[in-house]
Amino acid sequence: MLVELLTAYANRTDVLAALGKTMSGVASRRGDVRAPADVPARHRRLSPDQRAELVAQYQAGETVYELGERFGINRKTISEMLKREGVRLRYRSIEPEEHAEVIRLYESGFSLAAVGEVFGVNAGTIGAILAHNDVPRRAVGANQWR
Repeated sequence: MLVELLTAYANRTDVLAALGKTMSGVASRRGDVRAPADVPARHRRLSPDQRAELVAQYQAGETVYELGERFGINRKTISEMLKREGVRLRYRSIEPEEHAEVIRLYESGFSLAAVGEVFGVNAGTIGAILAHNDVPRRAVGANQWR
């Protein structure tokens, strides 16, 4: 009888799998368990109306950063969507006559990111301008207060 009982309940992978799935759902609702690495992330799909709204807002002057925040999508994905819709992307560039102000702000202690915010570009763009103008870069972390 003991052998029959053990056989009936031993190695019940179906029960263990169901229990694991239930516990995973409970824990993830509490926010203390991350999704397994092999589970693909859910991608946000925009409806045709939302895509049309995104295009219209971009053409009205919104940036990909602003649209990304509004629609909950990465800015690179926004750029890809706009390209698929046939929209010509505009890039914010810093004119050569603005380079002196970029250099002045950086040399006064602003970080690359802070200077980028002033001009509406990312830190990499500022770094490229500094390199083009042979401005020496500070060590990473040398200006954490700005």
